[in-house]
Amino acid sequence: MFSILFGLFVIAVAAMLLIRNAMYWHSTQAAEMDERERDFLRRQYRRRTQANAIIAIVGVAIILGVWLTDSVMVAAYWMGMVLLVGWMAMLAIIDLVSARTHYGRLHQDQLEARALLEEELREIRKRGSNGRPKTKPLEDLE
Repeated sequence: MFSILFGLFVIAVAAMLLIRNAMYWHSTQAAEMDERERDFLRRQYRRRTQANAIIAIVGVAIILGVWLTDSVMVAAYWMGMVLLVGWMAMLAIIDLVSARTHYGRLHQDQLEARALLEEELREIRKRGSNGRPKTKPLEDLE
């Protein structure tokens, strides 16, 4: 009985994760972004959808495993479970590496943009002007 309840719990968690993933994906579709960001999000969505589907399959397998009695079938069942969990772990590792790489690139882009802005600010300060005609401070007008 516990296996059935646990399997149902795993399926419910997988369903919630699939729904959350789909909602996030649809919310990103309306946003304006460059092609690199859109490609990253598309690949992330596919990986996470696949991982969530595997979680649901594992939940179903947990429920069905209760009725296995033949030793060959039990061995095949456990090999299948190990393969599914291994595939899911591989997807998680790929997702982690992909996210770290993507956000590392974004961070580097921000650092480069900041350096350019700081250089521009130094130039403006060195000139003593931002390109506009100088005006008298309010204190001098009185």
